[in-house]
Amino acid sequence: MKDGDTTRRSTLSIRLFLKQFCEDFLENCYNGLMRTVKDNLVRMKTQDHDETYYLWAMRFFMEFNRVHNFRVDMVSETVSVRTFHFIETNLTNFYEMMLTDKDDITSWSRRMHLALKAYNELLMTVNAMDASKDPAVRDSANVIKSNIFYVMEYREIFLTLLRKFDETKQPKTYLKDLVETTHVFIKMLERFCKTKGHIVVQKKRKKTKRRKRTAEQGAAGPVEPSEEDLNTLWDGLSGDLSTFIQGEGELPQDVAPFDAALDTPLEEQRVQAMISIQDSLRGGDPGRALATLRAAREVWPDGAFGTADISQEDEFMALREICFTALPRPATEQAEENPEADDEGAGEAEEEEIPQFNMTEQDFNFQDYIRRFANPQMLKPYVRLLADYRTNSAHINHCIAKMLHRVAWDCKMEGLLFQISLFRIFQRLLEDPAGSSYSEITKFAKYVLGRFFGLVTRSGPSDGGGNIFPELLFWKGAKEAYEMTEGYGSYQEVRKQKRGGADWSQDEQEELVQWYNRFKEEGGDEDIVDRIRQNFSDPNKNRQQIISQLVFQGVVQDRSELKRKKRPRQSAIWREEEELQLQHLFDKHKHSDDPVGDIMSEMTEKRSKKKVIEKLLDMGLVSDRKDLYKKRRRKGGKKKDKEERTADDRETDESGESVPIVPLTEDSETAMEHRTFQKLLKMVGLAPPANEQESFWRIPGTLSAAELRKMANVLTGKESADDLPTKKQSSSRYKALKELAKKQGKERKRGKPTRQEEDEPPTASKSGKKRARQLDSSDEEDNESLTSGSSKRSRKGSGSIDQEESMDTEEQDNPSEEPTSVRKALESDSDSDEDNVPLRQIAHARRRIESSDSEEEK
Repeated sequence: MKDGDTTRRSTLSIRLFLKQFCEDFLENCYNGLMRTVKDNLVRMKTQDHDETYYLWAMRFFMEFNRVHNFRVDMVSETVSVRTFHFIETNLTNFYEMMLTDKDDITSWSRRMHLALKAYNELLMTVNAMDASKDPAVRDSANVIKSNIFYVMEYREIFLTLLRKFDETKQPKTYLKDLVETTHVFIKMLERFCKTKGHIVVQKKRKKTKRRKRTAEQGAAGPVEPSEEDLNTLWDGLSGDLSTFIQGEGELPQDVAPFDAALDTPLEEQRVQAMISIQDSLRGGDPGRALATLRAAREVWPDGAFGTADISQEDEFMALREICFTALPRPATEQAEENPEADDEGAGEAEEEEIPQFNMTEQDFNFQDYIRRFANPQMLKPYVRLLADYRTNSAHINHCIAKMLHRVAWDCKMEGLLFQISLFRIFQRLLEDPAGSSYSEITKFAKYVLGRFFGLVTRSGPSDGGGNIFPELLFWKGAKEAYEMTEGYGSYQEVRKQKRGGADWSQDEQEELVQWYNRFKEEGGDEDIVDRIRQNFSDPNKNRQQIISQLVFQGVVQDRSELKRKKRPRQSAIWREEEELQLQHLFDKHKHSDDPVGDIMSEMTEKRSKKKVIEKLLDMGLVSDRKDLYKKRRRKGGKKKDKEERTADDRETDESGESVPIVPLTEDSETAMEHRTFQKLLKMVGLAPPANEQESFWRIPGTLSAAELRKMANVLTGKESADDLPTKKQSSSRYKALKELAKKQGKERKRGKPTRQEEDEPPTASKSGKKRARQLDSSDEEDNESLTSGSSKRSRKGSGSIDQEESMDTEEQDNPSEEPTSVRKALESDSDSDEDNVPLRQIAHARRRIESSDSEEEK
């Protein structure tokens, strides 16, 4: 196709005016206008083909901004991953329309070229952002690159465009822009991989989905998939199909599209062969579909399956047409042959396998990605463009030389370039008087030619050296190129070695036959090949190698005989003996901690847990589903609590570090949030989270092992506060409290009111409440003193609830004298019960918590 682009140069005044216009447009209008246009295009509020104006404006103004005075904020609206997606979608759409709308191929080809230019400029802008001095701009470029390199469609688009290039429909300028864009993308990807070191990308993975259909649907034939499903299916198959067409994969040999022994007419068998090809494609087996197509072509050479000299591209498109065409399928005759069975199972549902593709992640290997370009379909456009090296720009020649160098040097596949058309270009280049100006291509040409002639001199007639020259006439795949340089037959040997050693000795062949005959006679449900692998002397032999060897020796006639048998589906009907067994096992295990689990472990017919529970309910063995739940036992004293374990650690390790208390169950988390429980933790001496970075309470490192053991005994009830070891009770503090209590008791017996009762008789109940609140506040003060470890504040608080009541009563009776004497007595010997006051508070607090919990339960 002839190039339609022409270059025009305006006068200086017009160019200066246009320059000023572009600067003003970028500064004031570009982002807002492109946002509005893009929104209208997405909402389909525009006329036909208005997206071409959008793509042209994007490419032009982004290039002007990049070359003149690069500022990302001027074109920020079109520098995003969404723009990449928009252009990639339009590229694909334009190509499909170019194939279908053959009356307007030229227009669709130009639109496709315009979208490619916009894609190229978008990559160039991101590349310029990556070289910016502003770290924020570089970070934005890394985000965009990580997204486009992660998504599979953005990586595959250049492989697809190179493979589908047609010089009769697309101009050479399109090919130049495609080569340049591919070069920029690969260069950015290579730099990104070297910088990151390890990247993860997206990959399509084939998955078979089972769909149920009724017997009526099965009799009517399979449901025709939608066009969207077929497009998704074809996207996943096209890569593997291209590999098989190029001869890089092994095709199955057990295909037979025609059987002369059948009474079926020849025409019906041809239709059946076409349906078989379509079923293989839609079933996710492109290798079998291609093998069936080629076998059918030999049987019916009339052109229905293609001609004998069909090209790889036409064969690829023929398979695509078969996959997308709704072929007429004959109605099934099962209902006529067996009407009774049809009536019995009319309501039953069958399962139909539907291939689907899910997205998974995998580690990206840059070298494997480059190997995908080592392909005749990818290299042909480069060689065609290299033929015009004189008219090409220096950058285009560099892009071509770089790609050929990647294939020959990086991939070690210079045999792919041993082609007569490329050698003719090298000959013209070396004989060209101006060849010195193409130093890069000249140097590469000398390298490839030197490798070829070195191979010719090294290989003799016995090594197949005489076949090297005829090989120059044909484009070669990876297999032929490897055998051309390493020797014929070496490719299969390498593949065998990669598979784990496929060389079979005589002893191994005899051993294989013996194991097969033995397991064949024994029978059983276990797979024969798996049993052979478990007992074979060489563990490196895989399943495919064993099956291939059995077929090769003639022990097995067909590989299908060794396919793994599908496990039968569980019947939804319980037999009588199964119900009796279930009842017996329930009576045996109904008092166990996990009755359903114990029952399932002893059942002969395996059923799911849900089915077992439903059957037990249906049989009336249990009335509530909760009776079958797994029982949780409290471990009690078998497991040491946190304080005891920490005390053991403190005895062995005196580092003094605080230990976090991590709640592991939902009940523990609820308790840790309870206000009363938190007061208890403070009494014990535990520390709350100090700041926002801490989430758990902690056992301070200041507590010794002995203190932790005392606290653990009081909390678990092993030791009461009264039984705790105390100091002598003859201290002045204890005497003062005892005398005060005796005095109050005598006055109550006489019926004499206290001074507080005389002063405020009407508000006795209120004062009692106020005193209770005062006691609570004193408790909180004591808790704070215990947490902070300050003995001074602890001495101000009361030692126990009884002592507090006696002190308050004495203060009310004699506010002037008794409190003063009591205060002096406390100050004189305030540390007498310092060791046991906190533990007594713990014991009383534990009793209060237990009583409050019991009231809540009631």
